[in-house]
Amino acid sequence: MNINLTFQTITLAAYELRPVAITGSVFVCKSATARFKMRFDAGEEIDMDQGWSVVVGNEMWGRLVFINTTAAEITLSFYAGSNAMQYASQATTMSVKPVSTRLVVGGPSTISVLPAGTAYTIPGTNAGQIRKQIVITNLDGSRNLLIYAGPLLLDHACACVFPETAWTIESDVSLTIYNPDVSGMAVLILETYLTS
Repeated sequence: MNINLTFQTITLAAYELRPVAITGSVFVCKSATARFKMRFDAGEEIDMDQGWSVVVGNEMWGRLVFINTTAAEITLSFYAGSNAMQYASQATTMSVKPVSTRLVVGGPSTISVLPAGTAYTIPGTNAGQIRKQIVITNLDGSRNLLIYAGPLLLDHACACVFPETAWTIESDVSLTIYNPDVSGMAVLILETYLTS
């Protein structure tokens, strides 16, 4: 197969008209810093821009004329010739593999009450396994529970679990829960860990 295709980059000065001798039936504008005009041989002027193309079929032209109608210079790159081009995007292949998990129920104590003014850190790993997801439930009916990413910094909470609600995140980051109130707060913690 004979592929007759030329690639060129040109810069048109302000208000420049530039003929370029190329024989072909296919024109593809790969890039352009601004819209410009062009014509094929002595044909009509047409608008042209980046990504646009012209295929004239069985007819052939022998000269392209590029026209800058603006006060700024325009740089453009193009393919021209007698073979049509098609853009083929890269395909992405993805496969999904189910993973095994295990649940860990935990909390600051066996009765799951976080004492007043105390913090409890929940690491992102357990028994050498990485946490996939964590659910922290505030069972208190009127007080908020604060969550910190990493160690406790009293002015840098990242989330708040409102009364009688749960907070869920898919993350293996170590988290710290903090009870800012003056009395104990009932809390439930449920974690899912990857086993494979």
